Amino acid sequence: MSKEGLVEYVKAGGSLSCSDHEMVEFRILGGGSTTMSRIKTLDFKRANFDLFKDLLGGILWVRALEVRGVQESWSLFKHHFVHAQDWYIPLSKKSSTGGRRPAWMSKEILVELRCKRNVYGMCKEGQATWEEYRNVASTCRDTTRKAQVHLE
Repeated sequence: MSKEGLVEYVKAGGSLSCSDHEMVEFRILGGGSTTMSRIKTLDFKRANFDLFKDLLGGILWVRALEVRGVQESWSLFKHHFVHAQDWYIPLSKKSSTGGRRPAWMSKEILVELRCKRNVYGMCKEGQATWEEYRNVASTCRDTTRKAQVHLE
């Protein structure tokens, strides 16, 4: 039986101040912690392909594979390849869809959005005028529209 939504330790008694309502204490049992994805993927951005190539290139493949059959040769190559991959291509957690930004949002647009946010904060503190904020907001809006149209 699942524990989700079960109520336990119900205790009635006492009142709240001058009210005629009775106080009820209880505990709701949750289903436990939500499971997080433990999927890891190869992070090719941080990979060191020079060392990867050196490790695999340092093996004399002709000599290593000449007396073996096809299946043995494949197993040997796969073993060395996976070994080199473990050493020189790091793993990273698979990113969720919530952390990804839209394809049209480049670094330049992120910088403009940050600038817009800073000018807004300055306007709230009285360090900049609302006219300046409107100008920054309109340029940011135009840049965003152009980037979206360019992507389509």
